[in-house]
Amino acid sequence: MVFSFVMFHGRGLRPSAGLGGTVAVFAVGWGGRHRLALAEGCLGFFLLTAPLFEFVIHPGGKPMSGMTLVTVATLAALVWLDRVRGRRTA
Repeated sequence: MVFSFVMFHGRGLRPSAGLGGTVAVFAVGWGGRHRLALAEGCLGFFLLTAPLFEFVIHPGGKPMSGMTLVTVATLAALVWLDRVRGRRTA
């Protein structure tokens, strides 16, 4: 939750001991393009492994149905955010 707040609302925040390096990264002047790229990179691993967990790995006793659907919806949201960001900067 802290990560999401800093990603989208942390423009004026300064480094502090409570939020650590996450805020320090955004205090150096990264724009929306850089923050979106960081969010896509952080989510990328989970988006790539979700179908594996649903169809191949099957962790014992944990329901994994629907993860691929959520992955496709997340990818669509990221593409939409990238297009909206592109229109604002162009």
